[in-house]
Amino acid sequence: MLMTLWLGPVSLGTFRKLETDLIASQVSFQVQPRVFDERFPRLVLYINDVSASGTQWHGVFLAEAGGENGSRVTLAENAIVIAEPKQGKLELHLQGAARTNSKRSDPDRYCGHRLWTERLAIEVSGLVPTRVRQLSNPEAAAGRTSARQYSRLARGTR
Repeated sequence: MLMTLWLGPVSLGTFRKLETDLIASQVSFQVQPRVFDERFPRLVLYINDVSASGTQWHGVFLAEAGGENGSRVTLAENAIVIAEPKQGKLELHLQGAARTNSKRSDPDRYCGHRLWTERLAIEVSGLVPTRVRQLSNPEAAAGRTSARQYSRLARGTR
């Protein structure tokens, strides 16, 4: 009875949390190659090709706009992608990158420079499900009754 009423709901809740963490850690697989992706905040991402493991992107185009300082375009030959689900971001290690910046105050002028390596963090709030999932009845049962109450129920006391 203790296993059914307490251990079952706790293990089901743990399974659901693991499932959510796994989805968040695999967010780099949700980015499709050869598609302009606008799901990131103030960023447009285009990737020419993705490795089979999903951790390396080839031919990366990043356009950041809407900032008070102006816009920025970054091109990179390759990127190594590291998912950081706890922080809600993807960390990109760009290799063979070039960047151009333009200021909002003077849009006719821009500056560009070549970067051999660049580390960039992208917020992934648009890719990870943010709505809180309601607990099912078996999961909610663990929150309503403590282990001490279950042991009393098992012994037949109140």
